[in-house]
Amino acid sequence: MSQKIEQLRFIVDRSLGSEKVPKALREADFELVTLDELYGKRGAEEKEDMAEIGRQVIMMCLDYF
Repeated sequence: MSQKIEQLRFIVDRSLGSEKVPKALREADFELVTLDELYGKRGAEEKEDMAEIGRQVIMMCLDYF
């Protein structure tokens, strides 16, 4: 993987799941964190300001915000 790709950080939304997709991406050497890891399960469910999160990292989700 190129150095530019390695520097990108992703947040994986709950719509992609908190286990299978994050595990597969990590195995492919992506640097990521899930919303559950960031805010806890309850906090992730209540988090509304996805635009604020998206300014700092690349957000991966099935739905749009």
